[in-house]
Amino acid sequence: MRDEILNGFEIERRRLRAVLQGVPSSRWADQPGGLVHHAAWTVGHLAVSMEAIGGELGLAPWLDDAWRARHGQGSSPVPARIVYPESPILLDMFDGGADRVVAAVRGLGDEGWRGPLPDERHRATYPTLAHAVLHVLVGHTAFHVGQLVAWARARQDERRLQP
Repeated sequence: MRDEILNGFEIERRRLRAVLQGVPSSRWADQPGGLVHHAAWTVGHLAVSMEAIGGELGLAPWLDDAWRARHGQGSSPVPARIVYPESPILLDMFDGGADRVVAAVRGLGDEGWRGPLPDERHRATYPTLAHAVLHVLVGHTAFHVGQLVAWARARQDERRLQP
C-alpha cells in the first residue's frame, strides 16, 4: 500500500505543476470570483503539511516560524502578493519537503509504518502513521490541488470577461 500512496501523491504533485504552469508569480495571490485560497497561500500551506507529516516520520522541522504563521493551519490567505514568497521559492519549499517525506516513507520499516501515530492528539482519527501519511499525501494534497484547479479556472473566466 505504501507504493500506491506514493504513486497517488506523485500524481497530485504533477497536477499541481500542470495547474500552475504559465501563471505568472505576480498573479499567484489573485482571488478571482471570490475564491480566497490562491496559489501563493495553497502551495505554501502544502509545504507546511509536508513538514507536519515529516515530523510524524521523525524528520526535524525545516520551515521558519514566519512561514508557518503565513501558511499554516488557521492562517488566512490575503490578496497582497507582497506577503508571499515568489512562486519558485514556494514550489521549491513544497517540493523539497515532499522529497524529504517520500524518502522517509520509503525508508520506514513495516513496524513504524503500522505503528501508532506519534502525535497522540490525532490518534483517534489517524490511528497509525500509515493512516496519517495516506491522508496528508493523498487526501489533503488532492483537496488543495482541487482548490487550485477551481482557482485557475476562475482566473481564466475572469480574464475572458475583461474588455
